[in-house]
Amino acid sequence: MKQTKLIRFLIAVTAIIITFFVVKRYLTEHPSLVHQLSTVSIFVLVSVFLLYLVMFSIILQLFSVTIMLCKKTTKFTENFYINGYSIGLNFILPGQAGPLFRSGYAKRKYGIAFKTFLSVTLLYYLFYTLISISFVAIGSRPWWQSILFILLIGGSLLYLTKWYEKKKSLDIEKITLQKKMASTLFLLTAAQFSLQTIIYFIELKAVDHLVVFHQVIAYTGIANISLFVGLTPAGIGIRETFLVLSEKIHQIPTSTIVLANLIDRSIYILFIITIVSASLVLHQIVKNKEKA
Repeated sequence: MKQTKLIRFLIAVTAIIITFFVVKRYLTEHPSLVHQLSTVSIFVLVSVFLLYLVMFSIILQLFSVTIMLCKKTTKFTENFYINGYSIGLNFILPGQAGPLFRSGYAKRKYGIAFKTFLSVTLLYYLFYTLISISFVAIGSRPWWQSILFILLIGGSLLYLTKWYEKKKSLDIEKITLQKKMASTLFLLTAAQFSLQTIIYFIELKAVDHLVVFHQVIAYTGIANISLFVGLTPAGIGIRETFLVLSEKIHQIPTSTIVLANLIDRSIYILFIITIVSASLVLHQIVKNKEKA
C-alpha cells in the first residue's frame, strides 16, 4: 500500500513538472500568446471568480442531498467548511482525496457507514459520467444525432436507476432513494455541468472570439471526463492533455486551450484560497460556540 502511494505521488509530481515545462516552452515559442493573455479584461476574471462561488453553492446542495439520501441532515455551517476542506484537499492531493474526506466525516459525524455513503456517491458519479458523455456528443454531432443520443441517455438513466434501487450489495436498504431526491441529485449535477460550461465559454471567448458555444459543450464534457484520471492534484496537466488530444472533437485550437486553462487555473487558485480561508474561520466560530 505504501509503495503504491509513493508511486502515485511520484507520477503526480512528474506530471506537474512536465506540464509546467511544456507550457513554459510553448509560451516561449509563441510570445504573442503572452501579450494576448495580458489583454484579458478584469471583467472576465471577476465573472469567472463569482461563477465559481455560485458553483460552490451547488456543491453544498449536492452534499446536502447526498446526506438526505442517507437519511440524515446537515447544517449549513458544517456543510460549508466540510466541502471547503474537501475541495482544498482535491487541489493539493492526487486521486479522490475530497470524496474520501467527506465519507470519513459522514461516518464520524453522522454515523453513516462508508458503504452507504459510497452508494449515493456512485449514483452521483453515474449521473456525472452520463452527462459528460452527453455533452461530448451534443457538442460534436449533428442536431438529430444529439436528440437521439439524449433519448438514449434518458432511457439509460431510467434503467440504471431501477437497477440501482435493486442492487442490494450496495447497501441500498440504508438509503432513502426517493425518486424526487434522486431527480434533485440529477438536476443539481446537470446545473453543475451547465455552470462549468458557462465558465469555460467565458474563458475561451476571452482569448478566441471565434469559439462558439456548441464547441464549449463538447470541451466541457471532455474536461470533466479527464477528472476520473486522478493522477495529479486537481487534474493539473491531465485535463489539458485530454483537451489537446481531443482537438478534432471540439475543434478548439491548442493555443486557445493553453490560454484558457491558464486563466482558469489562476482564478481557481484564488477561489480555493478564499473558500478554504472562509471554511477555517467558520469552523473556528462553530468550535467557539460549542465551547461556550
